[in-house]
Amino acid sequence: FDHAIFLAGDDDVLRGAALTAVAYTYTYLGRPDRALAYLEQARPALDMPDTFLLAVNHLTTLTAFVWKGSVQDAMTWYYLTKRLSGSYMDLEIMADIYLGYLHYLGGSFNQAHQVFERVALKERKLGSLAGGLSYLRIQSSIYFNARYTGNIDKAREDLRIFAAHDGGMKDSTALYDLYHAWIELEEGNYEHARDLLMNLRQVFQKGIANRVPYAINALAEALYHLGDMKKAGRFARQCIVWNEQNGNKEQLIWSLRIMGDIYIHQEMFSRAKDVLKRASCLARECSMKPHIAWTLKSWGDYFFKMGKKRASIACRRRSKTLWLEMDNSYQAGKLSSKTGQ
Repeated sequence: FDHAIFLAGDDDVLRGAALTAVAYTYTYLGRPDRALAYLEQARPALDMPDTFLLAVNHLTTLTAFVWKGSVQDAMTWYYLTKRLSGSYMDLEIMADIYLGYLHYLGGSFNQAHQVFERVALKERKLGSLAGGLSYLRIQSSIYFNARYTGNIDKAREDLRIFAAHDGGMKDSTALYDLYHAWIELEEGNYEHARDLLMNLRQVFQKGIANRVPYAINALAEALYHLGDMKKAGRFARQCIVWNEQNGNKEQLIWSLRIMGDIYIHQEMFSRAKDVLKRASCLARECSMKPHIAWTLKSWGDYFFKMGKKRASIACRRRSKTLWLEMDNSYQAGKLSSKTGQ
């Protein structure tokens, strides 16, 4: 990148192209704030009759906001990208994949599923030309079906497709282990999940670093369910710091909630209250309805341990109602035994 900038000299278009390219790299490094700074710097020079580079800049801006979990900003850049990407099917498909991702983050699961189905049809039309676009969709599908909707059969089917067609992708074995661990976590196989996750942080830090918080959070969660609160807390705190420094709000909410659950288990109620307040505020600020519902469940556990059973039941019932509003009977079903309904 430094050499490209040197060679570009006073050519603003070449500099803008280089800044946009390295910004995309920073999204893979899990540093969307750095990416957004480069993209803003590059954008004025790319506003010209040939819209391809500007469309790439807009798509990369969308990508960075998706990795931040900034749903409203990302939706704005989705429409800006679509306005320019009509002549470039690969850019249009990537933008639509991110639209599906955003619908999942916002709790519009049926819309997300429909978007992914439309994208899959476009990929089939492209055939082998779809290339990495299919991986982008499949990896998102595994995450949301395993962790959000509980459609484990679909998650396992996508995991098999990923394993069969990784094509020697860098860190593909580590990615497979992470995606497998998500499924194992959801099925309650916590020891297997822990074993899959133990060494992934070191692998991802040297490569696809945007997966680091997902690996740390999943490991903290597995350890929590195994009763190892000391290690679970250490990893949850590491994940909070990582996300505060690098900007992934969705994973920050997740790590705050895990930390809150750990504090509740340890009867450190003041600390639990503080981190759950942060998680709740951030979930609402980011319009992430699933995380609002999950955090309400944690508040229910908090009030139950505090001896405030009416408040506990109210939180759990509100959480269940939110899941039902999102047409997510899987997550709502987890609350049934707790609400008495």
